[in-house]
Amino acid sequence: MVAIQILSDLHLEMSIKSYDTSNITPKAPYLALLGDIGLVKNKEQFTEFLTHQLALFKSSWADAKSFLKDVEDLAQKRRLKDEGLGQFVALDQTRYDIDDGWYDNMVTILGCTLFSNVPPAATYAVHNKAHAADLVWLNTQIKQLEGAGRKVIIFTHHSPATDTRANDPRHKNSPISSGFVTDLSSELCWKSKDVKLWAFGHTHYNCDFTDESTGKRVYTNQRGYDSEKAAGYDGDRVLEI
Repeated sequence: MVAIQILSDLHLEMSIKSYDTSNITPKAPYLALLGDIGLVKNKEQFTEFLTHQLALFKSSWADAKSFLKDVEDLAQKRRLKDEGLGQFVALDQTRYDIDDGWYDNMVTILGCTLFSNVPPAATYAVHNKAHAADLVWLNTQIKQLEGAGRKVIIFTHHSPATDTRANDPRHKNSPISSGFVTDLSSELCWKSKDVKLWAFGHTHYNCDFTDESTGKRVYTNQRGYDSEKAAGYDGDRVLEI
């Protein structure tokens, strides 16, 4: 089994001090940071926050919507100077394999932003193009992994599920829901039974359930804004896959 601590939507940008005061207590060797973590305009503070996590975890993953390449580069440079730091992995159409010497621990992480698919309009063309690119990448990776005997985990920024269990009932039929959620139920990346867990953020609504058709676990652990924290968030919770 592989143990992972999954946190999302910490929204450190709401207070510049949050980058220093938001402590994550390590409960597993691996940390996944999804959803809205901070802003790239706070580059130095964001890098310090990430570097602190690298001192605590074997590997830290973050979906790439939260930062730009220069933040990733700064974090990697810190690691080169300090061999005691863990590995930082930006999830931007990224595959990361965990092989701990046991067949049951053959795990593959697939991570990308997965921008949502919004109604067609010229102003959304770039957004939808990014969504399509991530979706093609996910489906291609899943196809390549078929028969490999690996347990697949998918981490994304945006939600892949319109299932009522994954969405806040207060926003049912909202005209802006497409900015947060895209129904991927007909896609290979969703239908594949090799995928054991799909975790995401951005919706500020926490869920933890099993998709009956595939057996995969659908999970979020989102903190949300300090002024409106999402119910059910647990910073110490660990998932074993």
